Amino acid sequence: MLSLVFLGTSSAKPTATRNTSSLALNLEKEWWLFDCGEGTQHQLQKSKGLALSKMSKIFITHMHADHMFGLIPLMASTFNGMGGQTEEGADTRVEEAQSTEPFEIYGPFGLREYIRKSLLLTYTQLGRMYTVHELHPGPIPSDRNEGQMHPCEVMGRDISIENGAWKAIHKDALYQVDASPILHSVFSLGFVITEAPTVGTIDKKSYEPALNRNKAQLAAQGVKNPMSLLGKLQKNEKITLPDGTVLEPPGLREGRKVVILGDTHDPSAIAPLSHGATVLVHEATNAYLPESDSAAQSMTREEHQEWTMSRGHSTPEMAGAFAASIGANALVMNHFSARYRADDPVMDDIKALAEQKIPGKVVICSKDLMTIEITKNNVVRVKEETK
Repeated sequence: MLSLVFLGTSSAKPTATRNTSSLALNLEKEWWLFDCGEGTQHQLQKSKGLALSKMSKIFITHMHADHMFGLIPLMASTFNGMGGQTEEGADTRVEEAQSTEPFEIYGPFGLREYIRKSLLLTYTQLGRMYTVHELHPGPIPSDRNEGQMHPCEVMGRDISIENGAWKAIHKDALYQVDASPILHSVFSLGFVITEAPTVGTIDKKSYEPALNRNKAQLAAQGVKNPMSLLGKLQKNEKITLPDGTVLEPPGLREGRKVVILGDTHDPSAIAPLSHGATVLVHEATNAYLPESDSAAQSMTREEHQEWTMSRGHSTPEMAGAFAASIGANALVMNHFSARYRADDPVMDDIKALAEQKIPGKVVICSKDLMTIEITKNNVVRVKEETK
């Protein structure tokens, strides 16, 4: 099971019902954080199943305050940060940290310097090493001066864009992360997390006749429970039985794809990487609701969209249209204006605006501490909302 946990769904500032931007992608054995607005660690304390010890990566979409002002406090808490020491223990602490594997942080150029100087200027020491990998939209300056490195920092990669994207900025046996620039008022990123193909569902009953037919011979070979051999099929391995029967695995199933966008008024550059997304997370900062929103009453729908885009943001209709264009199975909207309380019935109207553009698909307006499950069969559903 994959799941998305929305820790903050407000734009610009926290409200009584929403925190600033942050969400977690829970991979069960570990989880990754995307953006880290002010107050994120408080939200983590309220969430279920997101132990800080299992957080293994952080991805930052852009350098606006509402997406990253919680990063330094979270790092200090997670990595046992503390103030400077005047005694010899300070050097010992750094030596202990240097024996650890560096924690990886990914984001736009400038992120490394921000973290470095924030830690240094606040005299924050860490109990673990960290590294920052920066994504650059153009040539990497050879003469830039990022200042003194933090003693717990390992120099990260400077990753240049190629053919309009950053491919495989992280890749392991299960997941690959790609990124692309999307248009906003500042340099902003979208991330695409693609699961490796997995073995399809095993129909145990279809294998039972052949296994039962060979039960005695398998027992003689030390296999007391013939059904235990199905574990090999789950690893995509064939099974040859004593009578020569070959049991084939059910074949590979395409992995799930999660697309998480930063703020944007035009994400079209990431479309080639996003096609067939299982879930698209797309901002919907402003909605045209003249009946209930005084800010929209003096505008036409077209003027309202132009006004929203001029601030680098999107409407629910824009989110729905992009979801439809990439063939997304589900759309989850976030980053709502402070005008829209999470518990306001107007959120149903916002959902309806997006549904007009992507009929028949799952559309969800996220709330803080909402968990959305993504099953292996590409079913997307709200699991729970922590109160």
